[in-house]
Amino acid sequence: PEAAAAVMSASFGVMGAGVEVVGGAIQMVRPDLTMPAGTAGKTVGVGARIVQYGGALVALASALEGLQYAFAAGRTYGAGDLEASVFYTVSAFTAAGSAVLGIMGSLVPAALALGPLAASVLLGIAALGLAIWAKGQESQPLELWARHSLWGLPQEHRCWTAPEYMDIAIGELNAALLGLTANAGMIVKAEQASGLPIGDAVPAGLFLDYKLVLPGYKADVSGYEWALQVYRPNQALGETIASGRSGGTNGPLPPPDGWKWPGYHPETTAPVITHNAQSLEIRGSISFFGFLEVHALELQVSYWPDKSDQSGFARLIVKEDKVKGQARLGLV
Repeated sequence: PEAAAAVMSASFGVMGAGVEVVGGAIQMVRPDLTMPAGTAGKTVGVGARIVQYGGALVALASALEGLQYAFAAGRTYGAGDLEASVFYTVSAFTAAGSAVLGIMGSLVPAALALGPLAASVLLGIAALGLAIWAKGQESQPLELWARHSLWGLPQEHRCWTAPEYMDIAIGELNAALLGLTANAGMIVKAEQASGLPIGDAVPAGLFLDYKLVLPGYKADVSGYEWALQVYRPNQALGETIASGRSGGTNGPLPPPDGWKWPGYHPETTAPVITHNAQSLEIRGSISFFGFLEVHALELQVSYWPDKSDQSGFARLIVKEDKVKGQARLGLV
């Protein structure tokens, strides 16, 4: 939700700025062009009115920014970054104030709009500054690892408190030291999914996006394996819908045996792998359709910088529970 709010905020901001430019151009070229305003026979310049509409869109962008900061506040609070959470909360309220003033500026007469719009801009800049400061207060991977360790503070964030969790703790420590990253989540996209046949496009569908970055990977020295599992209601065990390993084909996987009518396109499970001098990147976008049966997902990755040393590996497990969403049924 945080990323989606950021994308929507940027989209509405660009849209509103474009509308304002059009309105300003009309006002300069045709200042005599008017339109009715109310029922008392009053008129208003078309260009000025379009500028006000653009201002309303920019105000909506500020509101979405506030929503993004609110989601960030909840995320950092859950991770134990209380100072960052406080700054994100303040920035969310500041962005909301900017949106309110922007809406006021778009509704009042043009002669009175300058004050609210100027205050809206200043509050928007302040909200952005507070959010940037909050981002700097978020914990780094090593700090998060220390917080989750046996000696982490506060105690409710400790994860590896028993001897059987030692391998997991060491694997995540190596991941933090190397800079190994992994992300997965559901996202709505309005684009053609790679791998779908022509004529089977999803104008706006639900996709399970994942991305792995293995730093310092060398094809002749390093090794990896990864798997993406999903959980359906009344299913205790996860089902692997995408996976890969070094030296393997890393192609699309057929649906699990227990899933006779999968709610996704199996041909979209093949990852896209890119390798440069700094890292190996594995990413994919699995297209879902119909009713979303998945309620949780888990992405596991193990990475051996030197595959001859099987004990020296980094490991990350990314989990997301309570997945919500429903893909569109209308396929073209």
